[in-house]
Amino acid sequence: MAKKCMQYREARRRYPNQVRNRCTRCGRPRG
Repeated sequence: MAKKCMQYREARRRYPNQVRNRCTRCGRPRG
């Protein structure tokens, strides 16, 4: 399993609409 993005969790709280399965900072898919 690839490393989960740490920013994903934080970004999801601020942009739950744009951050469905990826980070807004690195733009990489979580997982």
